[in-house]
Amino acid sequence: MSPRVGARTRSGHRLSAAAATILILASLATAAPAAADRHQCAPAGVDSATVLPANLSRAGVAGADDDTDTTATVVPLSSIDVNALGLGTPGC
Repeated sequence: MSPRVGARTRSGHRLSAAAATILILASLATAAPAAADRHQCAPAGVDSATVLPANLSRAGVAGADDDTDTTATVVPLSSIDVNALGLGTPGC
């Protein structure tokens, strides 16, 4: 037979439950806030567009069209068949 649960045992369980509840609530209250701004980056589009700095603009510079970093075997992206890549349709 199990012993009967007395008033002292019940109050001990209540005290343990109350202490656990207080600890859980205190840990939630001291957690980092989840109210951070989700829109921290500038929105894409014409409104957020900026011009290049003058030192990066190479228009009118002699030899600006000479590409010394691209190898001879490079093909333009327009020649790639996207359907042959087997990619899924976005949003599906």
